[in-house]
Amino acid sequence: MRKILLIIILIFPFFTAYSFAEKYAVENIDKFKMNKDNKLDCNIYDENFSRTKYFGQVSKNENIDTDWYLFDAWGIKHKRGIEKKYKHGKSLGVCIKQDGTGFYYTAVKSYSARAGKKQSWVNITSLIGKRAWTGSSGNRYGETNKDFPISIGEIKKFQLAYDYNFKSKGTYNNNITFFLRHPDDVKPFIEIMLKFDATARKHKKIRFKNLKTNNYEFIVWSNKGQESKRKIEGLEYFFSIDSFERNTKINKDGNYSIDINLKQVFDYLVERKLVKNTDIVPGIEVTTEIWDGIGEMKIKKLKYEIVKE
Repeated sequence: MRKILLIIILIFPFFTAYSFAEKYAVENIDKFKMNKDNKLDCNIYDENFSRTKYFGQVSKNENIDTDWYLFDAWGIKHKRGIEKKYKHGKSLGVCIKQDGTGFYYTAVKSYSARAGKKQSWVNITSLIGKRAWTGSSGNRYGETNKDFPISIGEIKKFQLAYDYNFKSKGTYNNNITFFLRHPDDVKPFIEIMLKFDATARKHKKIRFKNLKTNNYEFIVWSNKGQESKRKIEGLEYFFSIDSFERNTKINKDGNYSIDINLKQVFDYLVERKLVKNTDIVPGIEVTTEIWDGIGEMKIKKLKYEIVKE
């Protein structure tokens, strides 16, 4: 009896893992084809066709301020070595709920022999306002937002509340990201990433003073001054601020609640002379950055409040 019980205990995780994987498997084409019935937008329509980028307008509700969503398999676009093994309809499957309340995905393991390591290759993003690239097609969905674009100097109050449930088997991070522009530019000069729950904690080479807000503390890294090393990827025109919240741990239940004073984040950046008060904040990007695995995001609340000077 004890042997039988031990066998059941040992094999139970395999059954549960298989059940989770089966639910979101790329190969389960029918799951991803139900976008019309379930108001989903997916990158897989059949086994021979897959989009590597798509976006759409969000139908908002009282808990969701998101203007639009974006799926971007940019690791393929920027030729990080992943595209060599990428197979349409097999390597990556993502469905996003058009009401802004989440998504699910499967991303098979990818490896860049050139870089000698795994490379990030997909972002799934909820956007409020616009992106910093003025030519982004999806920006049309953020044009009706009355608060963005805004200069840093105009911000008197800026609060963001983000409640979500995220469960994943794989490598990822969830973050709040800002790409900022100089007033007359068409591309960003800086990327600010505020990372919370993450299984991937690779950081840049330069360590800055910790960033503190009312209820968070971030360990901050940057690649400032090393932009030229990204030339092969076409990303040499901006540098990154890569910050990890010290006390946020991965929860087994997957529940996270973020309420952050973003005015204090921009005050930190101005104080460090990384940005100026004249620089432009086009909008907010709330992103899951994925290397591999299977997962589901349920967004319960994504709200912001901004007061201008």
